[in-house]
Amino acid sequence: MTALFLESQASNDNDLILLIGLVQLVVGFVQLLGAFIRTVYALVKKKSLTNLIYYWLAVFCYFIVLYVVCEINARSNFVVWWLGAAWIIAIWYWGKIVFNNQSYK
Repeated sequence: MTALFLESQASNDNDLILLIGLVQLVVGFVQLLGAFIRTVYALVKKKSLTNLIYYWLAVFCYFIVLYVVCEINARSNFVVWWLGAAWIIAIWYWGKIVFNNQSYK
C-alpha cells in the first residue's frame, strides 16, 4: 500500500503499478523533451544520429503498440509488461545517449 492511496477505502492491490506509472509519466516526459533537444542539437551540429534514430524508432513502436492495446482494451497482465518495456527504453536511453560521453564530441 502506498502513501498516495492510504485514505482510500477500496482495494489497494494495484497501487504500486499506479505509482510506477505516475513516475514513468514524469520520467518519460523529461526523457522525450531531452531527446528532442539532443536530436535538434545533433542535426544543427551535424553530429551522429545513430543512437537517437534507434531511440526514436523504439519510442515510435512503443506508442504504436500502446495505441493498439488501448483499442483492444487489454487487461492488467499487459500493463505490467508495458511498464517494463518503457523502463527498458528509458534505461537504454540513459546508458547509450545521456551518459555516453562520446556521443557529442
